[in-house]
Amino acid sequence: MLECFSTYGDKLAILSGETRMNYAELGARASAMAELLRRKGLADGDRLGIYCPLSIDTVAMLVACLRSGVVACPLSTRLPEAALEGHLERLGARVLVVAKPLNHAAFETITLSDFDGVEATEEASEWQWVADRPATIVMTSGSSGQPKAVVHSLANHLASACAANANMPLKPGDRWLLSLPLYHVAGLGVMFRCFAAGAAMVVPAPDEGLVDAIKMGTVTHVSLVPTQLHRMLHDDRPHKALIPLRGILMGGAPMPPSLVEEALGRGLAIHTSYGMTETASQITCTRPGDTFKHLLSSGRALAPDTIGISDDGEVQVRGDALFQGYLSLGEKLEKPLSSEGWFGTGDLGRIDDDGYLHITGRKDNQFISGGENIQPEEIEAALLCLGDVAQAVVVPKDDEEFGQRPVAFVEMDHDEDLDAERLLAELERALPRFKLPVEIYVWPVSEEDGMKPSRSSFVNESKRRAGLLDS
Repeated sequence: MLECFSTYGDKLAILSGETRMNYAELGARASAMAELLRRKGLADGDRLGIYCPLSIDTVAMLVACLRSGVVACPLSTRLPEAALEGHLERLGARVLVVAKPLNHAAFETITLSDFDGVEATEEASEWQWVADRPATIVMTSGSSGQPKAVVHSLANHLASACAANANMPLKPGDRWLLSLPLYHVAGLGVMFRCFAAGAAMVVPAPDEGLVDAIKMGTVTHVSLVPTQLHRMLHDDRPHKALIPLRGILMGGAPMPPSLVEEALGRGLAIHTSYGMTETASQITCTRPGDTFKHLLSSGRALAPDTIGISDDGEVQVRGDALFQGYLSLGEKLEKPLSSEGWFGTGDLGRIDDDGYLHITGRKDNQFISGGENIQPEEIEAALLCLGDVAQAVVVPKDDEEFGQRPVAFVEMDHDEDLDAERLLAELERALPRFKLPVEIYVWPVSEEDGMKPSRSSFVNESKRRAGLLDS
């Protein structure tokens, strides 16, 4: 399945700063790690928590799990140490790999340095890959509810990777910047796409910025969210670093039309996409050379007959990349499918006459204000069309008269001051009055760049600003 460790043995597999490994070397490191896992009593089907920042060794640890049949459970490094025990219990993992020793651990830990000096017992050419058993468990972002534990097989990951590579060609010698965490399915997607093609991953060195990593690693492909692209286009040095790239994969949020137009005007090879944790990364994407009209969409299905729209407008997915199920209490896997094998994503959308998917919102984001249905994404799209708005999130606010009313959080371009009155006056030309936000707030500085914003955190922020929650 992952013949790259022998087929591409002398080809560059990964580099970070001055450190680089070819596929044979990465395979040897992973095999040594697998040997220590075996000595620790971890066997086929056991689950291993991985609580490590992005590094070459974190990638090698994931390969070691695939090699040994241990199920890799990468955990967010944003989790406090006190929360780790509960997550391990939920995942059914008894051992945790960490980058450095924890202060207090009520469970067994292995530090990455413990693997130093361990010798591999098998060559990569002798590895046996089992495609259909659980390989990873990744937590969803929980941006619209309680995070879920999503189980994927190696076959799921490779189906996604091969379909993506057929659309955005990748080959040995290419280099994809691994700027996304490996506890997120988008980061795993980059790893499996590189493995499937024999390409290399560039891991930013500690404290190395995005632009420096692109230039120092002579990157050819990168994954970005719209906010990152927006900021890079308005800074001369980052903009120039993007021009030579052969592929810029956009995801995580809709692309404002003005941003698409600007990127095309500067000759950038952007691709818009749609995916989710349950589909092992992207399941639709635009194609090389697509027009401005097509880039306003989320692209076409990467594999035939894998995208549909239900009678009530919900986006449905199926196919070889679709997950094995949610891990629930009692160790059962739950996979809610229709009689025709469709999985309901919770997203609302439509497919145009050319087969391109357009996402219009989420079913569970809609709320009612004075008897009228409000879809927050419609208001967000209108705000993003104003040109000088970089990011926007709309959430409901409780209201005695109307039940709920929309409030907006907005980040302006170039640290411009927020002029709520002007924005509302411009929105009046695009939206009916009942959809206009009753408040427009400055974007919270606590929101981190690079990942999908959590709506629940914005709901809480709205309550704080209204004095309903303590700061």
